Amino acid sequence: MPTHITPKNATLIDHIYFSPGPKYNPQFAIQSGNIWCAITDHLPNYCLLLDANTKHQKEEHPFVTLFSHTNTGKFKEKIRNIDWKEIYDCSNVNTAFRKFEQNIKCSFLTNFKLVMLSRR
Repeated sequence: MPTHITPKNATLIDHIYFSPGPKYNPQFAIQSGNIWCAITDHLPNYCLLLDANTKHQKEEHPFVTLFSHTNTGKFKEKIRNIDWKEIYDCSNVNTAFRKFEQNIKCSFLTNFKLVMLSRR
């Protein structure tokens, strides 16, 4: 899986190296991967040592948010069409921020839905 993702490409630039050492238990299974997040273009890596005798659930694909040009365009259009007058006219800063946040969050969740990540 790629570990560095930009709008133009996805590359594998981060690696996990494991040395079993003298106290390694061969009954452990090693599982590694990336933690998907939209905060950075570098995905954090993890490495787990699992007891091979324990039955684990079938691996499920994580859900991700797709920031495609189409979704981004729809989001921008929805933001443009929000009636901001009620926020400008609000005298309480906390109420105004709550309304602002609701508008942005609603627009975001409408246009950037979570989808199951495919192996492709």
